[in-house]
Amino acid sequence: MGDFHAGSAEAAGYQYFAIFNETADVLDLDNAYLVVRSSSLSGEEAFTGNLLWERTEKLFRLRDGHDWEEEYVAISPAEAERLNRKIAERWHAYRRYRLITADGAPLALARITGETEHAFTGGPAWMLSDLLSRAPQELTWTVEDVDPERVTELMAGLVRQSRNLRRHKDFPAGYAVFRRPVDVLDLDSARRVVGEPGPDDAVTVPINAPEADRLRLRISAREATHGG
Repeated sequence: MGDFHAGSAEAAGYQYFAIFNETADVLDLDNAYLVVRSSSLSGEEAFTGNLLWERTEKLFRLRDGHDWEEEYVAISPAEAERLNRKIAERWHAYRRYRLITADGAPLALARITGETEHAFTGGPAWMLSDLLSRAPQELTWTVEDVDPERVTELMAGLVRQSRNLRRHKDFPAGYAVFRRPVDVLDLDSARRVVGEPGPDDAVTVPINAPEADRLRLRISAREATHGG
């Protein structure tokens, strides 16, 4: 469900922040509605559940006075991990998920929140979608309900599928190597960057040149701090 792993992120130079709807809410950390992480290599990212961090400008907007009614405080990686799990539990209470397949192969995961639909196809973020309304007209598509416990695994599979299909065109700069299959959802959790996977590199995804450069810097910083 709301998977989160802070160990590698802490060593990679992240700062974490809890975001609140109003100043009075900061008296209880559990009142936070969002966690944002920030680093010089990746900028700002908001945790959206299931190991996924998406680009955001939330800290910029808070510091610049755009979201003046809200408040934020710095928190530790351990606090971020606990808070993300708690927030994810709230989200799953009112989110529903459906898997869309085409000719038997996964096409997208749909997330329904009230009247709003988002789809995840293996890219960096959930996107507004109308796939479910289109499904009845697509003869090769099937749609099935998904238990929230399966969402992280299915999302990771879509990431691997999407990147491998576009490897030669969009991701020709080697491979990121991970410990667990679901870790591909957070590219910055990669353990190594290689030109070609070796026999012991069981979990990999192809990457582009900017990603390879960023990951090498992040991995070097992590190893210098914690010895890998």
